Amino acid sequence: MNHPFAMRSPRTLGLIFTLIAMIYSPFAKAQVGKEARIEHLINAVLNDIPNNLYDLPAGVQRVVLYEVESNIPKVYLRSEDLELQLTTKLTQMGIKVVFLPEFASKINLKIRSTDSTIVIDNRKPVSRLKSNPYEFNRVCLENNIQGLFRCFLHYDSVNGPKLSMSILHPSSKNLLWMKQIDLSKESIVKQTDFSVNFGLGFQNINEIRAAGGDSALAQNLMAVPYFVGLNYMQYLNTARSQQLGIGVKMRIVNQTPVAYADTNLGKLSSAFIPSVGITYKAHFLKKKTVIPSYWMGFQLGLNYFNYNQSFMGLEQLVSFHVSNRMQLGLRLEQTLSEFDSYANDSQFEVKLDNINYALQISIHF
Repeated sequence: MNHPFAMRSPRTLGLIFTLIAMIYSPFAKAQVGKEARIEHLINAVLNDIPNNLYDLPAGVQRVVLYEVESNIPKVYLRSEDLELQLTTKLTQMGIKVVFLPEFASKINLKIRSTDSTIVIDNRKPVSRLKSNPYEFNRVCLENNIQGLFRCFLHYDSVNGPKLSMSILHPSSKNLLWMKQIDLSKESIVKQTDFSVNFGLGFQNINEIRAAGGDSALAQNLMAVPYFVGLNYMQYLNTARSQQLGIGVKMRIVNQTPVAYADTNLGKLSSAFIPSVGITYKAHFLKKKTVIPSYWMGFQLGLNYFNYNQSFMGLEQLVSFHVSNRMQLGLRLEQTLSEFDSYANDSQFEVKLDNINYALQISIHF
């Protein structure tokens, strides 16, 4: 006779694997998103190299890649790929990149032997060349090298990638030119911001009356609206402290009050109130990062509504930046006057107060 637990074990194991997959899946997606972001930032810095090569010394037309180093894992960028990109971008600017075996960056073995000893030298060719100044100068003179090009690429999780480039004189090693590129540069920083907003708030109902009736059936009650919106914003300065853009929003008001005495009204239908407007946002309390980022923001908006009648509204929002992607905020919105809604196929006329406020979550892309 089979043990009852043995009969259930495949199903139990399947359930365990399903739970593990459900737990692991968000972390796996987050890791993929992180890797994609790192690659995007690295490519943004590398693509900006040509914009920083216009002030190269006039007398430097032939260079060798002297020191090209990176602390970025090879999965994102190999040394060979960095050297290839530098060569391509320098060539595009009219600079001749000379390839010499003496300046090779790959390690190779060099064996020297005498009658009694064998010496194995496993240094890079360029390292051997550095240890012999006479040979170094001879190679540069014979090949008409006018500059030694150095490049260091560094990445950390706070400041992102930073690229440092310089050119040295072949014989004196004096610094002829130097430039740094990081994500605080205007040409690299993403100029636009797209967000999806969700909110839950409070809406006062001034009164409810039968359509066309004179007497109020209920007064001064509270409803709980929620909304979803989209915002497209443009940064106005390199510090990324100001934005201007447009937004659309759909507010859904469940017109059944949270609590009221007259139950004869029954459950009232919801009102769908659309709006479109322009928005200005200012950020403050800057974080200590090279990539401009802030802890707080204050937003002002002017919105146009077309619901039963046309009217204008103002909004204010104070937000806390939880991360680069998510913000929490307190929103206050006023229309220029109270406005009417209708419920249960126009049986009831509902007068909504001109002020509502809500908690908002914004997801940025």
